[in-house]
Amino acid sequence: YNGSGDIDWKAVAESGVKFAWVKCSEGTTWKDKSRRSNMSAAKKAGLIVGGYHFGRPDNGPKQDMQDALQEADNFLMSHKSIKCGDLRPVLDLEAGIKTDDNYNAEWALTWCRVVEGETGARPIIYCAKWATDLYLRDARVELRAALATYPCWWASYNTGVEPKRGVRVWTEWDIWQWTGSGKTPGIKGKSDKNWMAGGQLNNLRVK
Repeated sequence: YNGSGDIDWKAVAESGVKFAWVKCSEGTTWKDKSRRSNMSAAKKAGLIVGGYHFGRPDNGPKQDMQDALQEADNFLMSHKSIKCGDLRPVLDLEAGIKTDDNYNAEWALTWCRVVEGETGARPIIYCAKWATDLYLRDARVELRAALATYPCWWASYNTGVEPKRGVRVWTEWDIWQWTGSGKTPGIKGKSDKNWMAGGQLNNLRVK
């Protein structure tokens, strides 16, 4: 969830929604002020909940990975209450330096390794065709292969039973975000809608 306004999480759960990721942080310092209250209320309503970070490799210095380390720390500080049974942490990878795909890939891998090392949970990477084409397509083969070892949350807004925009870098998707303008009881305005691949809901939880 990345919206504004109060959410009736009980109504969300009663509508059939089973899981939700809540935005926790972005960049090196920004934290969502409503993250803790949203997570608590969503869990109380019976949803399986996780937190995500919007990565900003485009803001960091290219000479090292300090920005990736600081952004990982910002997420970990914003989402301290990761517990067994929660959804795994997510890196939202929709930004980067257009002229340096290797840097973008190394940045994402650094963030994921730090978060996994601190939490014991292997992160999920959220991405889309336009983002991989802009920021990851020309990264070295070994970097793309390393990214592909992380679960993929793929955004492709279309109707049907599978994404029409085929995954890039990864060979398959684990979660499919099929619209960004859905209607969900309990949430005012538009909301993202996601479909979990069969059997993945339990696989993508913190052990």
